Amino acid sequence: MFSERDIYLGLQRKEFLPYLQPIFDLIDGSFIGAEVLARWIHPERGMLMPSAFLDTVIEKGMMDEVFFELLEQGLDVHRYSTYGALPMKLAFNVHPVQLANKGFAIRVNSVLRSHAVSASNVSFELTESGSLDDDSSTFENLYNLRVMGCGLVIDDFGVGYSSLQRLFELPFTELKIDASFVASILTSPRCSDIVESILALANTLEMTVIAEGIETECQLSKLRELGCAFGQGYLYSKPLSPDEMLCWLEEGEGRAWLPL
Repeated sequence: MFSERDIYLGLQRKEFLPYLQPIFDLIDGSFIGAEVLARWIHPERGMLMPSAFLDTVIEKGMMDEVFFELLEQGLDVHRYSTYGALPMKLAFNVHPVQLANKGFAIRVNSVLRSHAVSASNVSFELTESGSLDDDSSTFENLYNLRVMGCGLVIDDFGVGYSSLQRLFELPFTELKIDASFVASILTSPRCSDIVESILALANTLEMTVIAEGIETECQLSKLRELGCAFGQGYLYSKPLSPDEMLCWLEEGEGRAWLPL
């Protein structure tokens, strides 16, 4: 259990870092962007995943402080990278508790402006299993983010609740197929059918689909066969630190993933 002081010191010492997992076009292998994942590089406990500290951060009321620290650092990576003529797109995870804060979208807009990053190159992921508060601030923030030009993503699609209701109520632009479906896509015909149905629904709603957790070439081939256009996973790349990401791009590894 961490104290509020632990988190405060972690922020002061820049121990919270954005790790970026590349996202690829599954058809031509081109790099299109990255999901920004929170990591705490603790001086005594080493690298900590969000599951080790997120609940405490929320309980101590410091979610915004950690989120905006990661947003600032992630946008720095975006600004300092020079990937061809098209800048990479970054996806940041946002917690429902933040969306209930009036003015969240306005603060995001201010940070984007200060980093000279277009809102069209940024999206925000909401875990489907997370509960969105049905209040005016939540919906106002979501709609303001869309008006700014940011993308809105349903993460872990298919494992939460009221999926269809949320799709019609809120201005989502993308959805992510949960890694559990990808893991079983070759062994479970039912799972394969579910993925195919998700892709058909997204196509009808003109939403982009990204498959998570791709680990084998056979999974990749099956996703292509079903018509999934984008994906991420250890088959392509593990999450990279900011320095690793910049080196990866500079060395040209982001240009294409060759086994097509």
